[in-house]
Amino acid sequence: MKYRTIGNSKIKISRLSLGTWTLGGKTPGKTSYGYISKKAAKNIIAEAYNLGINYFDTSPTYGFSQEILGDYFKKKREKVFFSSKVGIENYYKKKNFSKKFINKQIFKILKELNTDYIDFIKLYNPDPKDINLSEGYEELRRLQERGLIKFIGVSLQSPIDLIKFNKNLKFDVAQCNFNLLDLRILNYKILNYIKSNNIGIIGRTIYSFGVFTEDFLRYKKFKLNLNKSDHRSRWSKRQIDKWIEGLIEIKKKIEEKDKIENLATRFVNSFNFISSSLIGVQNLKELKNNLNKENFLSLREKSIKKIVNINKKNFFIDYKSPKRII
Repeated sequence: MKYRTIGNSKIKISRLSLGTWTLGGKTPGKTSYGYISKKAAKNIIAEAYNLGINYFDTSPTYGFSQEILGDYFKKKREKVFFSSKVGIENYYKKKNFSKKFINKQIFKILKELNTDYIDFIKLYNPDPKDINLSEGYEELRRLQERGLIKFIGVSLQSPIDLIKFNKNLKFDVAQCNFNLLDLRILNYKILNYIKSNNIGIIGRTIYSFGVFTEDFLRYKKFKLNLNKSDHRSRWSKRQIDKWIEGLIEIKKKIEEKDKIENLATRFVNSFNFISSSLIGVQNLKELKNNLNKENFLSLREKSIKKIVNINKKNFFIDYKSPKRII
């Protein structure tokens, strides 16, 4: 495993870190990746830790993920970094950044993670115009002064939101989408803001919810394997076909001949402004493949340029369709 300092902190986190949405079990409606036992989820967490991952991302919306993280790491808490989110309780309720709700949620997160502090807490996909945002942020600052939070960040609905927030909202870290077919963060205004404010960036959806895989390119097999509670079943066939088109074009035009999931990992690992990228897995085989040492090798510069040029044709039909819930 390779490590990188995140933002202004002196903390070094693993270049690839573990997202736990896939490990939280089934939640109501189409809001999860379906069933997984707590035992299987803990085994994945244990192996990720053994392979060098030290940063674990979770959320109150990810089923029992916080509970199993807290249970597994209760005797080695100081060796890992927990990141969670506030402002949302579940996907069927409106976001709430009020002081009262934020305070209540922090203490619930602390309890579920079985810890007396949280390393990173992020506001969950806030609208920069949300009238409660400043109030919620100030409450996080007060909790930080009490030692309950070490660093404050934001999980972004869109990367451009980072430069739209009130200037009084200072973030240590930001989390946003970044993958082979989503290059919205490669905007000079955003990148300049990140650099000038020394914000640590956590990349998410690097496999676009696990669908940027060889199985995904065999669309029928992928679609048939989704259970009714899997949030990915919300994507339309039209959108999936566009993704297939983009992925096939990338595979044809670049020299590297890896599996698409390995190309996706190498792509995000080619950018130095990314502190770490979240991987989501549902079994040990996927975990070990994603952490293959060759996935830390940067793509050729000309391959990156070709991918950027391919993306001049937008492979998202609509970034808001279906409603983005991450």
